[in-house]
Amino acid sequence: MSQHSASQFMRPAKRASSLEEIARCLHRAGHAAEVAVPDGGSPAAQVTVTGVSLDSRTVQPGDLYIALAGATRHGIDYVPQARAAGARAILTDRCAAQGYGCGRAQGTREQVSPEHGQARAEQFEQAGALASERVQAQTPLPTIIVDSVRASIGAVAEFIYNRDLAAETMPAKFAITGTNGKTTTSYIIAQIFGALKQPTGLIGTIETRIGSVTLPSTMTTPEASETHALLATMREQGIRAAIMEVSSHALDYGRVSGVRYDVAGFTNLTQDHLDLHLSMANYFESKARLFTPEHAKTAVVHVAGEYGEQMLARACERLPGSTIALYDEESGYPAAAAVSNCPHWTVAVAERADHIADEVAAGQNNSAVLVGVAGQEVTVGQSFVMRRSTGEVLRATTLMPGRFNVTNAALAVAMVYESGITAAQLQEVLCDPLTLSPKVPGRMQVISDSPFAIVDFAHNPDALERVLTEIGGSRAHGGRTTIVFGATGKREVEKRPLMGAVAVKHADTVIVTDDEPHGDDPAPIRADILAGCRGVTASARRATEILEIAPREAAIERAVAQLAPGDKLIIAGRGPETTQEFAAGVVHSIDDREVLRATLIRHGFTPRS
Repeated sequence: MSQHSASQFMRPAKRASSLEEIARCLHRAGHAAEVAVPDGGSPAAQVTVTGVSLDSRTVQPGDLYIALAGATRHGIDYVPQARAAGARAILTDRCAAQGYGCGRAQGTREQVSPEHGQARAEQFEQAGALASERVQAQTPLPTIIVDSVRASIGAVAEFIYNRDLAAETMPAKFAITGTNGKTTTSYIIAQIFGALKQPTGLIGTIETRIGSVTLPSTMTTPEASETHALLATMREQGIRAAIMEVSSHALDYGRVSGVRYDVAGFTNLTQDHLDLHLSMANYFESKARLFTPEHAKTAVVHVAGEYGEQMLARACERLPGSTIALYDEESGYPAAAAVSNCPHWTVAVAERADHIADEVAAGQNNSAVLVGVAGQEVTVGQSFVMRRSTGEVLRATTLMPGRFNVTNAALAVAMVYESGITAAQLQEVLCDPLTLSPKVPGRMQVISDSPFAIVDFAHNPDALERVLTEIGGSRAHGGRTTIVFGATGKREVEKRPLMGAVAVKHADTVIVTDDEPHGDDPAPIRADILAGCRGVTASARRATEILEIAPREAAIERAVAQLAPGDKLIIAGRGPETTQEFAAGVVHSIDDREVLRATLIRHGFTPRS
C-alpha cells in the first residue's frame, strides 16, 4: 500500500470543527486554551479543521497541525511544511508561541483554567481573538495555544473524529498491557472474534489491521491523534471489536488519552524499559494508569507474582465491582482479601491428553494435539479448562507452544467473555483448536520441526527465561538447546548481564551477537551480556559453550551448522523486525526468520513452508 493510500485509509470521513469549538472542548476537559488569529483573518468560530496530525509529513488538507516539543527539535520549526501540505491551523504550547513573540491582544485575551467555572467558560467563549504578531509573521495560520500540548491531544482528536456520533456505533474496545504477551493476546482476541464472525480491528506492535486491510506499525501504540482516527475509521468500516496493545510509554505520554476501553487486560510485569521508568515502582504505576475509570469499564488481571497481586488490588480499588482476576490453578490462589472482592477465573492445564481434568477428558475435542516429528510422537497442543467463580466452565486447546501461551489464550478468552459474549457462544468456537492458535509473526514462530527451530521476540530477562524453560526444558523435544541473542543499545544496561545469566542457566550453547545497537558501539553491549554469562558459577551453568559472534547472520550460521535433527534452536530478541540500526544512521536489512530458513536449507534441513 502506498504512503498516500495508507494515509487515506487511516482517516475517517471528514467532519468540520471550528477552533472555537475545539477551545471549548479543551476547557471542558480541564485545559486552559487561547486562540490566536492573524489580523484581518476569520474569527475562531469560522476557522474549521477536519483532521489532526503531529507530523508535518503526514498533514492532510484541512488539518490541525500539533506542534509538539521533541527530543531535539520543536514541531513549531516545521510549520512551513505543515502549511504547505494544507494545515489550516496550529495547536502549540505557550513557550513555543512566546519564542516567536506574542504581540498585544487585539481584543480580549482570556485564559481558561480547569478551576474556572461555567461563568468563566461563557466569558471565554465570547472573548475576542488574540493576535500574535511575530507568531503570525512566522506562521500565518490561526493558532490554539495551550499550557500542555501532549495533555491536550487526546481530547482534541477525540472531539474532531467522534463529535456528534452515538457511542453505540463504536466497536467494543479492548486494551492489553503488560511487559510480555501483549501482542499474542491481542492476536488471539482478534481470532476469537473472527471465529464469532465479527469483523475486527487490531492496533499493535506488528501491524494495524482494519478488517482485511493491514498496515505495518511504527510503534506499539500510536499517538493519540492517530489512535482516535483509527478507531473512528473502524467505526465507519463496521468493525465490531477493536483490540489494542497499550504500552507503558503510551500511558505516560497520553497516547490513549480520551479512549475508554470496554475491557482492559493485564498480562504480567517484569523488568524492562527502566531506561524510561527508572524503577519497577514507576513502571508499575505507568501500567496501573490503564485500570482507572478514565480508561476502562472492566479490568481482567492475570495474577502472577508480586506485581500481579498489586495490580489486582489496585484495579479492585479503582474499578470496584468491575475487576476480574485470572490465575493459574497450579500457582495457588492470590491474596484472599483481593479475591473476595472480585469474581475470578482459574486455569487448569494438562501437558498430555491423559492428564486432562476429568470433565475435559470426557469433553469434546479437547485432548492434546499430537504430531509426528523425526519419527517420534510429540505434543504440540495444550489443553486447558477455565472455571469462573460464578460457575461457568470453558474447555479449550491452543496449538501455540509454551505454557505462557496458555495464559495468553486464557486471558484473551476471559476478556472476550467479560465483554458480553456468552459462555455458550465462546465454547462453540473454542471446540476448534485453531481459534486460540493465531500465527503471530516472530512470536514463538516455528521455522523448523527437525531440528526444532524458532524465532521469538524475547528481549528481556523474564521473556528469555520463559522461552528457554519451555523449549529448552520441554519433554516434547530432546537434544541440545542453542540460543542466539543480543541486546539493544541506548537502553537499560542493567538487563544485559541478567539476560546472559539466564541464557547460560537454561541453554547448552549460548551465542551472543548483535540485536539493534541504535548507534551505540555493539562490542560493549555484547561484553555486558558476556559478563553476565561468565558471572554464573560453573555449578549453576547448563551451558558448555559460550560464543561471541557478529554479525548476526554469522551467529545464526554457526548455530545451525552444529545442529542435529533432535536439537533445539532459539533465535531471540528481534522477532519479525527486518532492519538493524547501527551508528551514523546505518540501517542493515535482516529478517531472522528468512536468514534462519535459508541457513537451515543450506545445511540440509527442511524448514516449514
